[in-house]
Amino acid sequence: MRFIGNVSTGRTAAQLADYLYTQGFEVNLITSHSAMRPQAPLKCHFYTSFQELRERLRVELSSSHFDVLIHAAAVSDFHVVRPRDLPHQGKWSSDKDIQLTLAPNPKLVNSVREWSAAKAIRVVAFKLTDTTDKNERIEATQELMNSSGADVVVSNDFNELSELSHSGWFVPAVGTRQHFESNGQLNSLVGVWLNK
Repeated sequence: MRFIGNVSTGRTAAQLADYLYTQGFEVNLITSHSAMRPQAPLKCHFYTSFQELRERLRVELSSSHFDVLIHAAAVSDFHVVRPRDLPHQGKWSSDKDIQLTLAPNPKLVNSVREWSAAKAIRVVAFKLTDTTDKNERIEATQELMNSSGADVVVSNDFNELSELSHSGWFVPAVGTRQHFESNGQLNSLVGVWLNK
């Protein structure tokens, strides 16, 4: 079996959920089946596909009152458009080439305010870039803030992530952007911002 995936582990979301729980926040986590699990006894919903995540977000946001959504999920940017000459099920023959076409998925964070029963919901979005050009990073962060209406964008770059390091920028729509060197520092920045 083959699949197209990403390298995200869910560690940032799990650690942030644990931190917020210890700070007294009620946390409702929507996470991938394969992601790292938080240690805290949280209400968790699991998804496998983009479609499942989209539907779970829509249902949760429209049926409950959430003050804040922290959208840290490494959502698939694309989906495979099924070629016409391949069977729906079963094993595909390895006797011929297969070409797959990828089509873009909608940005889920852009629909949060529309789906939310709480119109004053505060939104934290995450933006991962893959460039050494600082201006491109800033531009991508601003584009996400503009398109999603996010109150904060957490911006990091693929070139600066490793097992030992998770640095980036905490960029509020109002206020001063702050650099962080670890998930612990990011958690603290989010906690301070939530208590404003």
